[in-house]
Amino acid sequence: MKIPFSTMNEEELLKEFLLLSEVTESLEHLKIYNPAFQSAIDKVNADIQQIKGQLFFRYQDHHRIDLNHVIVSNFELQSRMRKYMAAVNHVVH
Repeated sequence: MKIPFSTMNEEELLKEFLLLSEVTESLEHLKIYNPAFQSAIDKVNADIQQIKGQLFFRYQDHHRIDLNHVIVSNFELQSRMRKYMAAVNHVVH
């Protein structure tokens, strides 16, 4: 089940933004070999826009954001990659 971005706190939103930015970059590389990944890229970009909107709406008055506690693991990155790649019908081995 997907957690809505509106329920995430600042740290969770920043973490998800970092993860999805990496996912976008990886999918862009994969798109060279399989153009069907464009649909996954579009979904990631839509989610990134939602995150940016949440951050802007809730934290527009903050002058500083603390990134010290935002840690991204390889497992989390792989999990997000699988999530968006699953939408593509072509199985990549």
